[in-house]
Amino acid sequence: MSFEIPDQGFAKEFRLLSKSDFNSLKHGTKLASSGVLLSFYKTNSLSHSRIGLAVSKKLGNAVKRNKIKRKLRELFRKSDLKSKNFDLLLTLNFRYIKKNQLTFDDIYRELELSYKELNLS
Repeated sequence: MSFEIPDQGFAKEFRLLSKSDFNSLKHGTKLASSGVLLSFYKTNSLSHSRIGLAVSKKLGNAVKRNKIKRKLRELFRKSDLKSKNFDLLLTLNFRYIKKNQLTFDDIYRELELSYKELNLS
């Protein structure tokens, strides 16, 4: 009897990793903004999309920031957006999050609105 483990990974090919990737997304790209998220979007020449996450140190210690990034990556991984060809950089507005005590469900709704505003979903 064998059990098949579903693909739960998030490979590096789906991540924006280099500083030049992040900088190229901040200039001359499509932008969507809500109270919580600032999203930069640009098409790429790859057969898949990539995501980059920027979380300010003002949002908390490394444990809190990494938890937020893990959850956002998971939302992206579960969406059907990986098969499209674009680069997406998400930046969180720490002032808005601290001030309004947002839950992760609130951030998820903002992410969905951002996808719609950028015509990604």
